Amino acid sequence: MITYLHSSPFYSISKLSADFYVEKYLLGVSVIHRVTDIFLKATTILHSFIKSFVQTIDGYQQFLHIRIILSPIVGSVLIITDTALEILSVKRLVSFKTELNKNKSILEKIQFLQNKYFTLNGEEQKTIEIKKNDLSKQLRSWLVLEMEKKIPSILDKLQSISSSARDQGLKEAQQILSKIEMQIKKKLLVHKIAFVALGLGSISVILTFLHVVLAAILVIVCLHILLIGVRYLASAGMLNHNGWDFRLEECIPDCIRPLIYS
Repeated sequence: MITYLHSSPFYSISKLSADFYVEKYLLGVSVIHRVTDIFLKATTILHSFIKSFVQTIDGYQQFLHIRIILSPIVGSVLIITDTALEILSVKRLVSFKTELNKNKSILEKIQFLQNKYFTLNGEEQKTIEIKKNDLSKQLRSWLVLEMEKKIPSILDKLQSISSSARDQGLKEAQQILSKIEMQIKKKLLVHKIAFVALGLGSISVILTFLHVVLAAILVIVCLHILLIGVRYLASAGMLNHNGWDFRLEECIPDCIRPLIYS
């Protein structure tokens, strides 16, 4: 099936090297399979139009036989790879939420974020940057930059002897935690759409194995592609800013956006 790529965050710095190479391998496999699958899908769509003209050509019959064998196999590998990447991304997102919620009070949650992602604590600056980049993949860079800027001030206010300063710090801390929760919910929504798309992709692969009529497969493939598009729009148009509103301009690639809005 036509696929989409993901960059999943790392949680254990001690496993950074292993995770890095495993993910790069999976992404490399996905790229190769994407190119192959586009070719196979093109031959599937063209099959019904070409067949009546070239049925007498032996070379075409051999090519069709190869395509019928390879298409479900490649599709299966694509579905398995994409599903693994989605599950890995969801697992890390849920793990981050669980780790954050282990801290009971608001002060403890803010201290956890500061100590884990923004404080050196004897670690090299490069390690902290890796942690921040990984956090950005989960929550998006706009929120991580806001956290990096505001959390030190929030901690000072929460630990102040002034009750008014503590109240202000509590209010700002709740806003940060609320935005984190919002981003997690939005990302999980995107993943749910992806899993439905993968389910349709799996069905189309099974039907291909069973040699079901082409029209039925094409309908499911079209729904699969449609949901992939919806997933992209939801991810690009909702995750890169505060709030639940959809912004179409954020779905346009950065290299093209200046040409449209200049």
